[in-house]
Amino acid sequence: MKTPSKNNVQLYSLINSNGKVRSNIVGQRNRRLAKRGAGRYFQKTNVKTMTKIIMRLMVMMVLFSFKSAMVCQQDNPIIGQWVWIESRHVDNKSYLTNPKQTGYSKKITFTSNGHVITYKNDLQIRISKYQLTRGVSILDKKVHDLITFEGLTYVVEELDDKNLTLASNTSDGFRSRFSK
Repeated sequence: MKTPSKNNVQLYSLINSNGKVRSNIVGQRNRRLAKRGAGRYFQKTNVKTMTKIIMRLMVMMVLFSFKSAMVCQQDNPIIGQWVWIESRHVDNKSYLTNPKQTGYSKKITFTSNGHVITYKNDLQIRISKYQLTRGVSILDKKVHDLITFEGLTYVVEELDDKNLTLASNTSDGFRSRFSK
């Protein structure tokens, strides 16, 4: 009787009606014996192949889970904490306010789960939901990205990794600049 090579070892299991493995049989000759079992289910498994498949699936799951976490951060540059630099009136551009003039600092934090947290002098004053949409600006009648939070809608005029400019979507509002 020839024994199977190490690279092609096949594992045959007899499984009883309860689904439990009753015995393991290795080799070609014993496969015929296993098939004779009445009322039993026979499974043929190549151990080496199954191990490779399971390892590949685990690696893919790990890689995709890291990728999905990174995509959330990369897809939406508005996520993060923004520090208020200045605000100007939309119509009267000479009217300027900033932290030095007002005597307080302001920060807003946009989270990946749709919340915006507002801070005044590093003290949290409000948490609300925000919503990003596309729409027409009242200011120039063009389509822009819009963000709505704290009951107001703002036109996203500038957004990159370090700068954010929001303009109130009203005829009598402010244009505020923030930095990360």
